[in-house]
Amino acid sequence: MIDSTGSYFINGKSQVIEMLKIMPIAERNKLLENIKKRNPTLANELAEKSISFDAVFTLSKRQYEIFFRSIRPAVLGIALKDSAIDNQRRILMLSPRAFAEEAYTTMSTLIENEKQAIGKAQNKVVEILTELFSKKIFRDL
Repeated sequence: MIDSTGSYFINGKSQVIEMLKIMPIAERNKLLENIKKRNPTLANELAEKSISFDAVFTLSKRQYEIFFRSIRPAVLGIALKDSAIDNQRRILMLSPRAFAEEAYTTMSTLIENEKQAIGKAQNKVVEILTELFSKKIFRDL
């Protein structure tokens, strides 16, 4: 991108966010911890903006308990439709039985505009995870 002076402008923050989204969780947390030592505000902003849907598969049991109270089972069921079966099973096994049954029923049902619905549901999951993180309910993601 070229700015008004004719120089190239590189948005380093957005590049770091994209890198953080694909990094293994341990490396991501280590990098954010190092940034936090010098600039805690930037570290928090990067952490919040770099949460991806895949973060839902890395939660602790305690975080899942909180997460399940924050999302509707049908939304999670739609969000999980495109996910690996092992990830689906793990999340459903950790959820309360009635929650898991409703999420599974939704996950197993054919829906109109499925790809679009999955995308919207996954965005809702990311929104909830980001909210829980920004409110300091979740410490690490």
